[in-house]
Amino acid sequence: MVAQAPPSADTYVTRANPATNYGSGPILAVQDGTTTYLQFDLSALPEGASIRKATLRLYVNSVLAAGSFDVYQVNDNWSENTLNYSNAPPLGASATAVNPINVSAASVNHFVMVDITPLVRDWLTGATENNGIALALAESPTANGGSFSFDSKENFQTGHEPELEIVLSASAAPICSESLGQGATSAATGCSSESLRTCCQCNNSYNGFNYCVNDLATRSQCVNFCAGKGGIHDYLNNFKCNVSNPGPNFVGP
Repeated sequence: MVAQAPPSADTYVTRANPATNYGSGPILAVQDGTTTYLQFDLSALPEGASIRKATLRLYVNSVLAAGSFDVYQVNDNWSENTLNYSNAPPLGASATAVNPINVSAASVNHFVMVDITPLVRDWLTGATENNGIALALAESPTANGGSFSFDSKENFQTGHEPELEIVLSASAAPICSESLGQGATSAATGCSSESLRTCCQCNNSYNGFNYCVNDLATRSQCVNFCAGKGGIHDYLNNFKCNVSNPGPNFVGP
């Protein structure tokens, strides 16, 4: 199963204007004295998820000078609307094991993909606080500077905001049962008793995982929800979805 984590915050800071905030800007700049900060929302990932791979995807907006950058852990919290060069948090270790990413004129209008799996795993397990990441010119002996920018989430010309693509291991997403739902008295696996709730399940699976949705008001809404997903399996009064990953269209706690 593949999940996309959208950016919850992105901006950059620059030594040239140390008190200026660029949180609403359309680009994320990287050059000498200029660092980009990003943070991603992982709240949609299922509880107990196991990450097989996490890839940062960036769209190259412009290249003034070819060079290379690295992705760094951020060691303190920050806010998109108040961050500037003067109050920027310190950077931590490289998230790529010091493997700089090259950017050239040929990179413009193309995506750059960066594997940051170990850091994202640490975020999810709580081993490392999720303060986001920073993009800065690489500090390795082979680095050669550079000046370039990526699209931010505020760039509406291309719609290519930064994204974290996460591949989950199958064990992180239990499959809901497709059998033996008994109306409002006994739920199929994947639904558990809770008063004043409803649990809707569909017959078919999507990428191997069943659909399950909470709090639809009527059985007909469940039928409509399950249209194209194998049809309705159960509409259960006084039940809710209870598996750690009820499915791609899970709604509610």
